[in-house]
Amino acid sequence: MNSNPKDISVNVLIVDDKEENIYALENLLNLEERSVNFLRATSGNEALKIAYKGNIALVLLDVQMPEMDGYEVASFLKKSKTSQNIPIIFVTALNHESKYVSEGYSKGAVDYLFKPLDPVITRSKVYSFIDIYIQQRNLEEAYNNLELIVQQRTADLNIKNADLNAEIEKRKTIEAELQIYNQKLISLNNNLDQFVYTASHDLKLPVANLEALISALEDELESPISTEVFEIIKMQEGAIVQLKNTINELIDIIRKENEGTSFETFKVKPVLEEIETSITSLINNSNSIIVENFSEVEDFTFNRVAFKSLLYNLITNAIKYKHPDRAPYLKLNFTTQDGLKYLSVADNGRGMTDEEQGKLFNLFERMDNHDIEGTGMGLYIVKKLLDKYNVSIKVNSQKNIGTEFIFCFN
Repeated sequence: MNSNPKDISVNVLIVDDKEENIYALENLLNLEERSVNFLRATSGNEALKIAYKGNIALVLLDVQMPEMDGYEVASFLKKSKTSQNIPIIFVTALNHESKYVSEGYSKGAVDYLFKPLDPVITRSKVYSFIDIYIQQRNLEEAYNNLELIVQQRTADLNIKNADLNAEIEKRKTIEAELQIYNQKLISLNNNLDQFVYTASHDLKLPVANLEALISALEDELESPISTEVFEIIKMQEGAIVQLKNTINELIDIIRKENEGTSFETFKVKPVLEEIETSITSLINNSNSIIVENFSEVEDFTFNRVAFKSLLYNLITNAIKYKHPDRAPYLKLNFTTQDGLKYLSVADNGRGMTDEEQGKLFNLFERMDNHDIEGTGMGLYIVKKLLDKYNVSIKVNSQKNIGTEFIFCFN
């Protein structure tokens, strides 16, 4: 922090055995715009006592004094660590002969003032040394402040380094735990794939048996079969066909999961119609209304099985998690924008909190109590399939208002 020299008070020691000389010099140097504290000494011993206390900017020292002249005082001042760096200006009435001047410099003087004193020269020399003293003090203060700043910065840096090392170790631990978790997740996914594949195969035989039993039942029934019984049998046959298709699709999903991504071009609306046919009872019993607008994307190139699974899960979930005070209303829109395709599926159901949205695609996660049928696997499997095709998902939901899923297809 640099200070204005005019604002700093400094000590100047005037040494002369005559009081009137001290008074005259003090008045000559006393300027209102400069803050100088003049210390007085009328003998060499008194001057040394004052100087040894330190904090003196300049000594104006008379050469001719009784008992101890100025040269002797200067010698003592230069021998003491406390006073050896104080600049000394000799004030003398001696002539300008070089031997006197040379002796003064040898004793440690930095300059001379010759009587009678010239006011301009005297003030100029004295305040030049005072300004040098102030600058040195400012430099020392700046150096000390810099040292404190460096020490503080070093301490702060050490703390930050320690924190950084701790954070690095923490992240290493998290990464190690994450690797373990990923391995478990991979294992779980493989087990899930194996479970679905095995279960699908195991279901084929009882479904085939059920199909055969219904056929046998038709043969055993007396003709003509009533319209009511005929419709029930046809509904059972349709349900079996849908179950067989679902089993085949599950097997196909696992197969395609192992094979990688695959694409085909298909009509979008027939996929929705297939789903509506398979869940006719669910739609009718809940008085659900499904409205679609696929005019912008009638033909779609994607994985048909994955797309059907996506629509099936969202539609059935919307109906199952309907709001208790109103019938389900679903609106499906398929649009294009900037070369991308956006599928929106919106409902007027129960909606979700932020916490529930965070668990939406978790395995075996249920969004409500267990009075609603479901395994919690549907959306997880859908998300897993869509991730393979880099499909992004956005969910907008308000509790008791409804939910909208937006899927972006590249």
